[in-house]
Amino acid sequence: GPCNEGYYCPGGQAFPSEAGYECLRGHYCPSGSAHPLPCPAGTYLPSTGSRNETQCLPCSAGNACNGTGLIAPTSPTAPGH
Repeated sequence: GPCNEGYYCPGGQAFPSEAGYECLRGHYCPSGSAHPLPCPAGTYLPSTGSRNETQCLPCSAGNACNGTGLIAPTSPTAPGH
């Protein structure tokens, strides 16, 4: 069957939720994912096993999230802004 949510299956997995293929930090894995999908720019995701893009966290005020697939904000913005 297709890969379980929260996991990715590039091919050849015996089970749809093998431990070595839990979705990576900074990415999400809908059901049937062959590869983890990166969280979009402006978001980050510090945990593994995420199932959909809504689990990507928006960058808080005072932090920059430049790029995709981030596990943490890339940098704080200047103080006082």
